[in-house]
Amino acid sequence: MEMIWTQPSMRQCSEPFNIRQPRIAKNLGISHFSMLYGQDSEAKVADYLRKLIDNRLKFLNSNPFRRNHHFFTNRTVFKCIHYGTHNTRWLEETFDFQVLLILRHPIPVSLSRKVFPLLEEFGNCALREKFNQDELSVLDRAREHGSHLEKGIAAWCLHNALALREMRTSWLLATYEQAVIEPEKVINAMATHIGLHEKKRIEEQMQKASAVIGKSSAEQQAILRNADRRQELISSWRKKVSPQQEADLMGVLEAFHLDHYQTGVDLPSSKYLL
Repeated sequence: MEMIWTQPSMRQCSEPFNIRQPRIAKNLGISHFSMLYGQDSEAKVADYLRKLIDNRLKFLNSNPFRRNHHFFTNRTVFKCIHYGTHNTRWLEETFDFQVLLILRHPIPVSLSRKVFPLLEEFGNCALREKFNQDELSVLDRAREHGSHLEKGIAAWCLHNALALREMRTSWLLATYEQAVIEPEKVINAMATHIGLHEKKRIEEQMQKASAVIGKSSAEQQAILRNADRRQELISSWRKKVSPQQEADLMGVLEAFHLDHYQTGVDLPSSKYLL
């Protein structure tokens, strides 16, 4: 999101469906993550998004003192991590969105997360009808009895499986790992797909840690600025997980028929690289 936001006339809207924020819950009229997927939620989401697009709801606008803030904008980049991957096609067609799916290896994602709100409420969620019985068994077992990492992997599948299964040629799939190792390829692909013309600004932003800086140690930020050490960024999580743990956790992806990452390999499967 921050890389795209560097572009002139671009506005950013970060996590517009994070209903843990009271004002988001109030404006959406939805107070639980499971309710985002109910039968009457689509109309509420549509009304809410139109207000954000038209800038009739300003509380999610960026601080004007942020580096990439633009006072005059005509495009918005939405960072959606709590909603959307189950009906990405609807979002694309209803709002003329350009879709960029971002993946990262599920184990480091799980290690970085503290809570998994959708998984926690999944027992009474309309989204259940999108999964088969074997997949539901995996999700319910992780939700009820899993360790933190097991819940994280299940939540990763819950959030990503549906969009990945219906991948369209009009969408772009990019991975964190390739963005770290081969930034030029990812920048060029993003620029072509979304229509970004100031690639130099994207390159400069890529040298910086995310604004969620509390999750990046000083050492990680130093590595990010050193191209010769970037491989360390995509493999450092292995210090926290044994090979057997990795194999067990990655088996969950097989239950969902997701082959984007493989046991023992840091990079995504080659067919998903740009």
